[in-house]
Parts: sequence; C-alpha cells; structure tokens
Amino acid sequence: MSEAVVVGAGVVGACCALALQQRGVAVTLVDRSAPGEACSFGNSGSFGVGLIAPHATPGTVRRIPQLWCGRDEPLALNLRHLPAIFSWGRRFIAASRRVDALAAARSALLSRAYDAWDELFDLAAAGDLIKSAGMIFAFSHEDGPQRIDWLVSLARRHGVVIERISGDEARRMNPSLGAINRPLAESFSYRCPRDLSYVCHRSGGMSQPGFPGPPSCGDYDLKRVLMP
Repeated sequence: MSEAVVVGAGVVGACCALALQQRGVAVTLVDRSAPGEACSFGNSGSFGVGLIAPHATPGTVRRIPQLWCGRDEPLALNLRHLPAIFSWGRRFIAASRRVDALAAARSALLSRAYDAWDELFDLAAAGDLIKSAGMIFAFSHEDGPQRIDWLVSLARRHGVVIERISGDEARRMNPSLGAINRPLAESFSYRCPRDLSYVCHRSGGMSQPGFPGPPSCGDYDLKRVLMP
C-alpha cells in the first residue's frame, strides 16, 4: 500500500488526507496541535465560490507602490528580498494581462466546489455546518460599490449572480452587520477540519500529536510528503 504524510491538520490538510485515504493511500496526518486550531481557526468560514477574480490584475499592479508604502496596507516587503522575487514579480505582472482567462479557469474550478464539499461533509456527518445564504459585501463609504464595478462586471460575465441592495436591506438579511460575529465563524472554521480529520483518523489514518488516540512519532521513510 502506498503511504503519505500530510503536514498540517487545517481544513486543506484534512481534505487532502481524506482524499488520499479514499484512494487507498495509508495516510499519516501531522500537526503540532489539534485539528483546526491554527490558520483555519481564524478563517471566515465561508466558501467564496463566486470570488473568481484573480489576485493579479492591472489595478493591483498599479497599486503596488501604495500597498507597499502605506502604513495600513497589507503588503510588506524587505528590500533584501527583491532579487529573489524578481522572477515571481515578472510572472505576476504578466498574469495581470490575462484576467479574463484566469477568471474563467477559477470559475470552472469553483463551480465544482459545493459537490466536492458535500461528499466530505457526508462522510463527517457535518452537514449541519453548511448554510446556503450567499455572501454580503458591505462598504463603509458611499463610493465603495463603484470601486469594484470592474469586479462585478467580470463576475457577471462568468455567471455569478450579484444584486445591489441598500444598507438597511443588508442589515435585515444579516442583523449581525456592524458587530463581530466570531462565534459562528469559529464554529465552522474549527469544527470543519476537526470533524474531517477525525473521520480520517477513525478510518485508519495515523496522526501526531494533537489527535485522539496514541500519537505516531518517529522517523518516516516515505516517497510522498504533502504540505498544504
């Protein structure tokens, strides 16, 4: 029997471990803590199947200086790393000229996401975690929606249904708007990888060290190590 180690028991690692196990691979799922307690724990707990726009867009490229220099912006870059990322930067800029093609590829991939998730949630008897309610994008400024007109147009071209509503309508649909709704997000983000990891464990998958049952420690002599 083939063997594999999956490093990381977040939602991606748990899904990879289960998929390998279903294909007859003996899986060891490794994490320093219990499943879902790291990156997945802080996730929003939503499926962005309509978020088909790629990260590399002409607008993103134009904003790189602002993103880099702004105090509250998300881009941090050490000047010493510039030579190492030069090749990646060229590919990023080249990709920004292929927005429609990349969006089409993302749309084709994400269109199968719900069916794939349903399979896994059936295995974990965790269907109660899923609620099909769409997504709400809320803006704090009046001109916010206009700033993403290009994104809305791109998504609609690929079949994503988008409706513009008022702030009052959004609050009626989701009364938690304006407040932090952490308990619901954490319930999904923690339980999802935890339940999927335990299915893998109960089906014979070995685990280390933050899982129920005895940990499997020591050296591994394997051909495949997956680090999601």
